[in-house]
Amino acid sequence: MISSDDLTLISYLAKGKSIAAAARELYLTPSAVSQRLTILEDKLGLELAMRNGRSGIVLTSDGEFLADRAVNLLSELQLIQDQVNERKGTVSGNISITAPYGFGRHYIAPAIATLCRKYPDLSIDLELSADLSRVPHNSWDIIIRVSPIVDSNFTSMMLAANRRLICASPEYIEQHGSLRHPEDIRQHQCIAINEDGNAGAYWSFTSDQGQSTTIKIKPKFITNDGETALNWAIGGMGLLVRSEWSALPAIAEKKLIELLPGWDAPAAPVVAITSRQGADSLRVQAVLDHLVKTIEIC
Repeated sequence: MISSDDLTLISYLAKGKSIAAAARELYLTPSAVSQRLTILEDKLGLELAMRNGRSGIVLTSDGEFLADRAVNLLSELQLIQDQVNERKGTVSGNISITAPYGFGRHYIAPAIATLCRKYPDLSIDLELSADLSRVPHNSWDIIIRVSPIVDSNFTSMMLAANRRLICASPEYIEQHGSLRHPEDIRQHQCIAINEDGNAGAYWSFTSDQGQSTTIKIKPKFITNDGETALNWAIGGMGLLVRSEWSALPAIAEKKLIELLPGWDAPAAPVVAITSRQGADSLRVQAVLDHLVKTIEIC
């Protein structure tokens, strides 16, 4: 009979696409994972994966079928465990959280530290990613995004409001001049952030009077790291549209100046996404409640 350990093994193989990646997740050696896979294949009488290179694998159609079923069954088992814990009034178990690099380092990681002091029986797996669009849906219990999201398959909760603003360093402004209208951006050097495969070639703004405009920029500098872009702006390399959670400290220290008062870029609220099933979990709800109370953008 297939065990929960077998289901866990095949789900991690599907997630990591390699023996080595599954071994890291399972805290085993690659040889032990390879041996367990062989035993499972012998038990079922099916080839579940084809070895590809030194440790890479490609699941067969039978392996993909089992992996898909494994994810659902393991989720159901975890839900049963959560419900048992809820009946006991305890918050325990494992939670996988995925978050963007910058926001994850500055806000989510510190929040987890205080969370685990409150719920010592919780285990947290925090994965920080530069491209959340590439993160598989079955690899997380909670994913943090700094952008609006609409997907009927998931439940979202806003953790914090978050303006986006355009800014530049005092040195850049002294050399190149300030902005009176968004159209002036066309005459300036721009710094773009390539987030989730989007290099931000268009900057949009809405005035206090409701007037909207969109500017197509030709970035002089592009990076996939928000902190690098912020440091470039502080260094006088150009204009930057950045979330206030990232830019406000530099503005407070007068390293950056907010431009275009009276014009707002589209907001990017901080949201936590869960599956509809996971949203009912006591442990997931405990984490979300803690994040809402802890995260404060000022």
